[in-house]
Amino acid sequence: MTAVEQGPLNHRLGAALQGVQRARLRIHGAVRIAIAQRLLGLAHRLLGLAQRLRRLAAHLAEALHQVGQS
Repeated sequence: MTAVEQGPLNHRLGAALQGVQRARLRIHGAVRIAIAQRLLGLAHRLLGLAQRLRRLAAHLAEALHQVGQS
């Protein structure tokens, strides 16, 4: 191949590699978003559980207080 023939071929190969890299980066980004959503969902559930336990403890404390006053 001559230098003139290699130019267009190199350009096409470079464009194809760039397309593959873009696809890889999109997949990587989607995976990162999915992981972040899972972690945030877990944190949300744990905080909800903590709030429910706190409310339960407050109700139990109030009930014990009422029993103690009887």
